[in-house]
Amino acid sequence: MDNQNKLTYSSTTTNNHQIASICPNCVQKINDVCIKDGAKHTCFTNEICLNLDDYETFLAQNVKRDKQKTMDFTFGVNIENRNEQKMILVELRLNYTNWRNISKKELDDKINHSKVILGHTPIIDNQFYFVFKSDIKQQAHNHLRRLYLNRSIVFGVDLNELKNLFFQ
Repeated sequence: MDNQNKLTYSSTTTNNHQIASICPNCVQKINDVCIKDGAKHTCFTNEICLNLDDYETFLAQNVKRDKQKTMDFTFGVNIENRNEQKMILVELRLNYTNWRNISKKELDDKINHSKVILGHTPIIDNQFYFVFKSDIKQQAHNHLRRLYLNRSIVFGVDLNELKNLFFQ
């Protein structure tokens, strides 16, 4: 998970994404999205994200099509020492008790459709974060690495680790 340039959470980048203006209800606190997904408590307070599941529901209803799978949320980051921004994709797996139930095809579908609905501005970071409970995080991370042939594009983390990576 080493980034050559440190990526730091940016509420401005998050709020400036086109989704925030198209569907303001999709701008939500990360804490609220995590609680809704099964977390009992989180280390987040007022940090915001774009709820991609809600945005996909909004899109599907507007164009009268079936919902497609997406990552749970995204947030903007600034790249340290550069005037550049990126979006980080996050999938919550807080209710998972068996990391063996993770399918590469399902994950790829979520990642790919999330990229489609996010567009190209700002750029989407090519590292994807899957959040698990602390007690299965390491096993899940190892399983993800095997699924993706040890390429450093998917990471199994817990909420504290996600916070430490981007929100310090």
